[in-house]
Amino acid sequence: MKSTSPHPPPSTKGPSERFQTVMAWVGPVVVFIGGGLMLWLSWQRWADVLIDFGNQLYIPWRIAEGEVLYRDLFYVFGVLSPYLHALIFKLAGPGALYISLFNIGLTIALTVVLYRMVSSICSAWTATLGALLFLVIHALGHHRYLANFNFIQPYSYDLTHGILLAFITLAVFLEYIKFPTTKRLLAIGFLSGLTLLTKIEVMFALGLAGAAGLGIVFRFHRMDGRRIAMNLLALSTAFFLPALLALCYFATLMPLADAFSNLLLPIEYSLNPEVKNLPYYKLLMGTNALGRNLIFMFLYLMVFILMVSGIVFINQKLDESGRNDWRFGLPTAVLIPLLSWYFFWAIPWKWILNPLPFIMIGIFIAIIWHVKSRSLSDREHQKYIFLLVLTLFSLFLLSKIFFNTVIYHYGFALTFPASLMVIILVTDLLPDWIRRDNVSTFFYTMTTASLFAVYLFVMVYDSYLYYSKKVIPVGEGVDRFYEYAPNSRPHFGRPYMEPIVTRYLLEYMEENLEPEAKVAVFPDSVMINYLTRHKDPIKGFLVNPLTWILIGGDPPLLEQLKANPPDYIVLVERQYPEWGMEHFGKDFAQTVYQWIMENYSREKKIGAIPFTKSGFGALVYKMKEHSNSSSS
Repeated sequence: MKSTSPHPPPSTKGPSERFQTVMAWVGPVVVFIGGGLMLWLSWQRWADVLIDFGNQLYIPWRIAEGEVLYRDLFYVFGVLSPYLHALIFKLAGPGALYISLFNIGLTIALTVVLYRMVSSICSAWTATLGALLFLVIHALGHHRYLANFNFIQPYSYDLTHGILLAFITLAVFLEYIKFPTTKRLLAIGFLSGLTLLTKIEVMFALGLAGAAGLGIVFRFHRMDGRRIAMNLLALSTAFFLPALLALCYFATLMPLADAFSNLLLPIEYSLNPEVKNLPYYKLLMGTNALGRNLIFMFLYLMVFILMVSGIVFINQKLDESGRNDWRFGLPTAVLIPLLSWYFFWAIPWKWILNPLPFIMIGIFIAIIWHVKSRSLSDREHQKYIFLLVLTLFSLFLLSKIFFNTVIYHYGFALTFPASLMVIILVTDLLPDWIRRDNVSTFFYTMTTASLFAVYLFVMVYDSYLYYSKKVIPVGEGVDRFYEYAPNSRPHFGRPYMEPIVTRYLLEYMEENLEPEAKVAVFPDSVMINYLTRHKDPIKGFLVNPLTWILIGGDPPLLEQLKANPPDYIVLVERQYPEWGMEHFGKDFAQTVYQWIMENYSREKKIGAIPFTKSGFGALVYKMKEHSNSSSS
């Protein structure tokens, strides 16, 4: 409502044009500095040496050497990322740093896309916050001891590349909303088709959100049935083109039926019902403690609503009294960091994203209500159509962690679009709705800016605490990584000996194994193969509980081992309590373990004996002279 106070309202409503002009220049500089700082803090500290990331190096290395994905190499995701990185290895030679530099470039590109996309429909201030959030918290952050959850050396490049392609698709879709040309529709289809070749959950979210968005756009532009049919035909053709090209490629290397079934493997794996019932995925989804998680989601949602509504209420009262200026805005903006510091350990910083699914549902409903209850210009309609699609994409992308939405683990990628929508809600939509009643947003803007600044600082500091402990080098040159010092990371109640033992293991293998020797590392430390450049004769299987279930248990593994027996087998300590099958050879793959013990003799023990809960260690086994591929 308009103020009835005798005090005249401030002449400046919301952030001034001058402020926005300054932010248009300063914002990219701030983002650049923030990204540079995080790269400096995190350099070669992005990955966990033995867990997951080795697969992202071994697979492209072997493809560059002439092997074929799926036929010669086991892989559970799409074809795009491995072959893209194989091309880099083909041109520059094997090197983790080469792939990292390439993905730093992709991360910068995505940051630019995000900034330009958001600034085209919102303010430079909103775009700056969104780009900073992505770069320093999600792309380059480190929010738990286990690494691999960043955009430079992730557990799966298929996920990060899928997110990149999805946002480029959304950026093109934004332009299509304004001017629905066939060229843009073809681009949307082709980019979506490329996303299909990455990770299925990204395509699932993009496909559902995009379908809803296209339906709205067709109606908004009053397209007739014939034009809609032609558009859908063009979209479908462009969408299936990347998969068709991949099929043609694989069909030159294997029978067509095998090529087709191999391309469908990632979808088949993702729909495996046995996998979805594993304790690990219930933990990720939050269904393992559904009641408790729902309570926490509701509580954090209430905190968010009360905080935002409280700021809006105070802003309204200050405006009515004519005091909505620096006299209250500046002291509050200073007080927030002080209170945050005082209550630092009482604030659950890493769990504040918990209510994101509920917030996305709320934003979706609010946008629908706003569009239906207001008379909007075409430009405003276009903006809200896009935000509606972005909200749906964000919501569907959270489906894997719906009841356990956190910044760490898979949340580094899956929560970002929803976090971006919260920034757009708080810094653009709500201020715009407030200003419609001729109310200044000075206090509101100062307060929310201070809150976001505190959150960014705290999460950067959190990353620093982890990165600063990674001081032990493993590997050499372009394949160097830094890991935690022994006393800097608790590991099942013992010093963290993984990097020390790994270094000794690499040195031993380099000095004692023949360069052409074939080596299988169990259960899933294929990074050893990559760093020592020893081929794994059993397709680079990661024999963890997940892949063990996906391939059908022991029989396929035994078949591979007997048909292509490794010269050496290395057993490296790894525990899987989160899967409900803690130890290789005891809780799963018992027959495989027994076959190894019968056909191989111990050559070297480094550290503790694996799979005994006595600490980290490795055992090197050599094939017995009497053994052969038909050994049982």
